[in-house]
Amino acid sequence: MREHAGTIVSRQDTKLLLDALKTANPVVLEEMAAANVTLGDVQGVLRGLLDDIQTSLYRQAKAFLESHTMSGMDRATFFELCSNRSGMVDIPWCERPECEAEVKRATTATTRVLRPLDEANAICTACGEPARVRAYFAQSY
Repeated sequence: MREHAGTIVSRQDTKLLLDALKTANPVVLEEMAAANVTLGDVQGVLRGLLDDIQTSLYRQAKAFLESHTMSGMDRATFFELCSNRSGMVDIPWCERPECEAEVKRATTATTRVLRPLDEANAICTACGEPARVRAYFAQSY
């Protein structure tokens, strides 16, 4: 154990923290070692590193979602995508339970997120009725 300014940090705690950071981002351990951080500065340095990790993970998740979200298709393509492709399918939707039940029966996909409709007089891609919202449909795994 090492004591610095009233703070006691065990070697085991330090190793666990560094292992956790390394798992989240392999570059972090190298940056910590290269930075020559004093114990008194660890909190500030870690906050910055954790913020960087969070930003990086968010960007990766957003890029993945965008690359796995499809929109603007006809009924047949909608059913095909819901049946055979991982990801989210974004459509104008009527919000009728019987429509969702038909999609689920045919594809096992269900609604995930409902959003305001962004176009007037839109038609539900799944059934052809007037749309009330935009909806993401996806498989559950």
